[in-house]
Amino acid sequence: MLSLFVEDWLRLKAFSHIKDLKSSPGESRKYLYNDLLELSRPLYSLSLCTRAFRLIMGEVGGMEFEDLAAAVVDWDVSLSYDLLNAIMFCLLQSEGLEGSSASSTLPARYYAAGLDAYKTRLPYGSGDSSKSGLCIAFLMFMGLAISLSRSPAFSRLVAIELDLVTFMIRIYPSFLKPKKPWSRELLRAELVLIALLNKLDPVNDYLPIARLNKVLSLTKTKDVASPSSNGLSTTLGSDALASIRSSIAYLQHTNHRMGLAEAILGQNSHSRIPSYSHLDSVYGEILELSRPAYNLSIRTRAFCLIMRDVGGMEFHEIAPAIANWPLSDLFGLLEAMLLCLKTEGNKIDIYRADKGSARLDTYHGAGLEAYIDAYDTQPRFR
Repeated sequence: MLSLFVEDWLRLKAFSHIKDLKSSPGESRKYLYNDLLELSRPLYSLSLCTRAFRLIMGEVGGMEFEDLAAAVVDWDVSLSYDLLNAIMFCLLQSEGLEGSSASSTLPARYYAAGLDAYKTRLPYGSGDSSKSGLCIAFLMFMGLAISLSRSPAFSRLVAIELDLVTFMIRIYPSFLKPKKPWSRELLRAELVLIALLNKLDPVNDYLPIARLNKVLSLTKTKDVASPSSNGLSTTLGSDALASIRSSIAYLQHTNHRMGLAEAILGQNSHSRIPSYSHLDSVYGEILELSRPAYNLSIRTRAFCLIMRDVGGMEFHEIAPAIANWPLSDLFGLLEAMLLCLKTEGNKIDIYRADKGSARLDTYHGAGLEAYIDAYDTQPRFR
């Protein structure tokens, strides 16, 4: 009977992308997700629980997880721990699953199947995604689940048992570096921590609250309360769920913006930024497309357009757009531009721990070439 349920679920996924499920009444969806969660438990056959886990990971990666998040929150806390711990283990071990089974309770192929489904469904994903980019969908899932929870028990599980802060530190090495502006990805992580802080009990959860306040005090975007309480403003707490849902919707439409990128950037990365009547929105879109959230091809081409305008000294329109860009994103762009200009024989001199990365060389090398090509066409004053 359970096997037939999985087969039915697989058919829904294969032929209708779960549209039939999403159009069914809320209670029906709830029971279906409850059954799917049950089937993911290791007490069933490895084949069955692996396929259920793969479906769950696909839902999380595809960021269509509102009903799944609600089901996880309503599940037994110990069972929620097992599932979420498996997902976190899966993501942290994404670069070495074959050798990871010694430290896990299930074979490596269980996690590999889940990770494959997760990556395949990512709306913003690409083969060159970093681990930090890979985990954004999961963090948004956690933020939504935390926000939907109705008691501190689930948030306590996330803060203490799953130790979400340590998980974030592992995927975001700059998480605890207050001198560096937070990227947009880190700001999304901040949203999750704000939701978590808002759901903990101010009396019984003093220690995790103190830790969260300490971490959140490193960002300049929020005025976080003192470690003695979770006294975030009522507005901040009530806005957390809306902000998380907004971020989810934004990421879900990344593929649409990639299509728009092709229209804006065209096929030739060496062309100048085209002339449009709505220059503000076009330059803002090109700046957006240069961010690490997009695949290497798109962001490299956007970066080349920016560098060509700067090198050719045709930056009257893009300069105001850069000045109005969020500080966290501006830091990354200017850092990349300055890195391109630290050259030796027109070769990038990358002073980083990940020196030699082919992806960095491609991105910065293309930007430098675009800058030099445009610069060389300018008249020289003697």
